[in-house]
Amino acid sequence: MGLFDKLKTNIQSEQSDQKFICLNEQSAWLGILIAAANVNHEISPIETEKLGRIWVFKTFFNGHEMIFYYRPIFIYCNTYGSKMLVDSCAPLISEENKGCVLCTVIDLISSDGIIDADEREIFEYIANSLKVPEETSLKIIEVFEMYNKWNKRITF
Repeated sequence: MGLFDKLKTNIQSEQSDQKFICLNEQSAWLGILIAAANVNHEISPIETEKLGRIWVFKTFFNGHEMIFYYRPIFIYCNTYGSKMLVDSCAPLISEENKGCVLCTVIDLISSDGIIDADEREIFEYIANSLKVPEETSLKIIEVFEMYNKWNKRITF
């Protein structure tokens, strides 16, 4: 192992100890959603709009100023990556909300009309991190594909 490899290994080891501190379940939801949307290191305009709609229309977020949660979550995600953010947020999601979070994730990552390989991978990672049974995850995907069968693909 060369000097640069050793340095890279040390940096990665230090970073793996950095957990994001979620303030509550709402910030954990937001963290998971941002992790999913930012898996390609860019949140598209359509995903940004979808996130806004989620915050507005889900009563779960009533009384929470989501904009104040957004910045530190986004910075953490860009620094440490989507999977580390999911690892920090998943334990705060209540059992009753896990399926809803996963449905919201698939809705968000498909908002442009396609789910690419990175988005599929993060969906599976989130499902596993939330400990959603595979059967439930498959049902979510199946219903979502039926619901969106004739939707148009949005590109920029």
